[in-house]
Amino acid sequence: MKKMSKVLGMVAVGACLALSASALQVQMGYPGSSYGMYQTGNGGEFTISPYGTESLNTSYYFASAKDIGVKGSVQTFCLEANEHVYGYPSAYEAVLNSSANHGGVDGGTDPLSQGTGWLVQQFATGVWDTSYALTYHYGTGRTTSASLLQKAIWMLEEESGYSYSSANMYAKAAFDKFGSWEAAKGGSASDYYVKALNLTKLGSTGRNDIDFRQDQVFYEGKSVPDGGMTVALLGIAMAGLAVLRRRSSKV
Repeated sequence: MKKMSKVLGMVAVGACLALSASALQVQMGYPGSSYGMYQTGNGGEFTISPYGTESLNTSYYFASAKDIGVKGSVQTFCLEANEHVYGYPSAYEAVLNSSANHGGVDGGTDPLSQGTGWLVQQFATGVWDTSYALTYHYGTGRTTSASLLQKAIWMLEEESGYSYSSANMYAKAAFDKFGSWEAAKGGSASDYYVKALNLTKLGSTGRNDIDFRQDQVFYEGKSVPDGGMTVALLGIAMAGLAVLRRRSSKV
């Protein structure tokens, strides 16, 4: 019984670890410098890096889209034109989610579109779909590319003041890829392993209006989702229980 209790305890601990893995703390920007080397205007690219003892999954990021001056950092774009971040570097509570929270036109929960997922996946991996004449200048002219991609994301997420424009190469490519602008704004970014990094003020508890910060896009890569990890841990534990039962039946 003690052996079984120990395994059940491991199940509980494993499940808690898996569920808490989605909550972390991050830092944005460089000390006394900027929000990122290629950050322009109100949008990205922003540099997000781990805060304290945290770590980010950067293994799926293209070399030119990660570690921009900060080890383990990634480059991101914001999802909400009407929310802001303050000061650099600045630390935030962060949760990976399929939706932007609190920002946007209606201030509610806004699921990320497949158009956004498709574009961000290409940015993060550095593999652009040339059949839609897409390129991104990771070297010279990077801020220009960053500004265009940021605006396309705001268009796709229906941020106030940003409507579809075929003059934006990324927006037009999303239109062509999915057959219509409405289709590009629909679907799910999770199909492309892209989620929202919901930011709130570090140490905030009330989650009121002054706690919320500008949510960011984050490419997870083909990693096991938190729910999948929980299932995997439970499966391992159940297998262990089965072995123990077989052993006990032989005694």
